[in-house]
Amino acid sequence: MKIAILSDLHGNIEAFEQVLIKAQNEGIAKFLFLGDFIGYYYWPEKVIDLLLTLNFISIQGNHERILQGLIKGEIDKKTILNKYGSGHEYALNKLSKDQIDFLINLPTSLHVEIDGCYFRLCHGSPVDPDEYIYPDNSIDSLNKYNVPQADFVLIGHSHYQFIHRNTDSLLVNVGSVGQSRSTGGLAQWAIVNTQSKSVQLISTPYDASELIKQSTQIDFNIPYLREVLTRK
Repeated sequence: MKIAILSDLHGNIEAFEQVLIKAQNEGIAKFLFLGDFIGYYYWPEKVIDLLLTLNFISIQGNHERILQGLIKGEIDKKTILNKYGSGHEYALNKLSKDQIDFLINLPTSLHVEIDGCYFRLCHGSPVDPDEYIYPDNSIDSLNKYNVPQADFVLIGHSHYQFIHRNTDSLLVNVGSVGQSRSTGGLAQWAIVNTQSKSVQLISTPYDASELIKQSTQIDFNIPYLREVLTRK
């Protein structure tokens, strides 16, 4: 069985649609999502509508927890706007109550078995859902994330792809579908083959021009939101 692993879509429907076209061509049977469906960009309702058509398992990311904090009045809206742009406001205004309830009730991590493979689903790390793990972390620090009960420890959050072999498990940062921080215009994700217990990192091109246009119009004062989409 081929399983697609996706993380950090961040309201980027253009990237998500291109990934699903590639996934269909690859014969993907199931999807695992590592959170952050919202935040930064502007089509959260389309992302969730499309997500719910798939055969999937999901956890939540820090941006779903931010959404919950905004709803409860525990987080200042202006602070989030200045840091991340209007993506959370769009989520609050465009998502249905059922969609919001779905996002904020997702678990923070999961341990699942599929076709004889054991997966630990995390957003940040196996020890902290908000921890950023980068490909240039020290070997000693990466070795801390060994999970004896798992074949694959799946993470996102930092928006950088990499694989690290630990004693018992393979640590896989699948990168970000919606906002890769290594190369703009690429939706980054991964495919696991359960028969061979192998993983392949994937980078799928998409047209970011409309997203850049929308970001310029909506969040002109946050140039990072469009600059990251054109990184080389």
